[in-house]
Amino acid sequence: MHNCINPTNAINKTGVHTARYIHINEFIRNSPETQELCSKADIIMVERNLFQDTLTMMMFWKVRGKSIGVIFDDAYRKLHKDNPAYNFWEFGEIKGKNEKGEEFINYINPIPKIQLEWGVHMSKGLQTVSQALCDDWADWNDTYFIHNNIVIDRYKDVKPLFPHSEKEIWIGWSGSLSHRYSFAGSGIMMAYRKICKKYPNVKVLIAGDKKVYDELDIADNKKMFCAFVPDQQYPALIKSIDICTIPLAGEYDKRRSQIKPLECLALKVPFVASDYPNYNHLREYGSFTENGKENWENAISNAIDNLSIYKERAEDIGYQFALTQDIDLHVKERIDLYQKLIDKPYKF
Repeated sequence: MHNCINPTNAINKTGVHTARYIHINEFIRNSPETQELCSKADIIMVERNLFQDTLTMMMFWKVRGKSIGVIFDDAYRKLHKDNPAYNFWEFGEIKGKNEKGEEFINYINPIPKIQLEWGVHMSKGLQTVSQALCDDWADWNDTYFIHNNIVIDRYKDVKPLFPHSEKEIWIGWSGSLSHRYSFAGSGIMMAYRKICKKYPNVKVLIAGDKKVYDELDIADNKKMFCAFVPDQQYPALIKSIDICTIPLAGEYDKRRSQIKPLECLALKVPFVASDYPNYNHLREYGSFTENGKENWENAISNAIDNLSIYKERAEDIGYQFALTQDIDLHVKERIDLYQKLIDKPYKF
């Protein structure tokens, strides 16, 4: 969404330029319709899946004189072992089932993280979401830092998915499977436990990864779980939380985009996050803490004890900042980058 769909819609809204997005499988299939689309394009931006037949099609269009750029927003070469994608990127492991329903494992060779390097190398440049990721890839090609932005209208007039009494305070988080180590490594799990004992009216909502919920050692009546919701319901899910907690841990998380705290600001929801450099520009809009169970306990306690002040800041300067991050206001950054890539020669 943030790398392809939203930028495409924003570009088309300019009335000057035209963009189209297609699934990577369509790009690989290279049907007559795809060939017609790509042959007319001034630039082809390829997202994330820089391995196997994607590389073949990148070269197919490169040798035909097309400008190819690449874009991704995760540190695939720095995944923690707890990340579900680790075995794929690190070892090329692919799990499947045969016709009898029996599980099997195949392996991609060369491994995907090596092929990812080839893909970045064969392009005109990499667009990504943090300076750390730019630095990681600087030896492989030119890199360009552009923040993930939001479609602000998506976050306006949102009602909570789970309304609750004002006497209760819900703290929590919603995210993908890639965040599991963020909880284990930050110290927040023990802090949740201390907070729930300290404040009888506090409950913890964990959405997305059931493993995080299962590993949270607090009473069942103090914790709640919500499975992954459809994309259109995600803002309402976050709006259900009174204080959003955003733990980060390890090198992978130092390269995440601003999107999670930014969505909180767009919904006027206060957040407490790990004090990581990729969030430095958000410092005045939220609360930040060093990792460690005591640090997290103190930071969450402070937010609970001063919730009205935290809400006021989120509704005032926090929301005003979110308004400046609407993708329509930043579409020129992308258009200018694409023109730069079109105009420059391939380095390799």
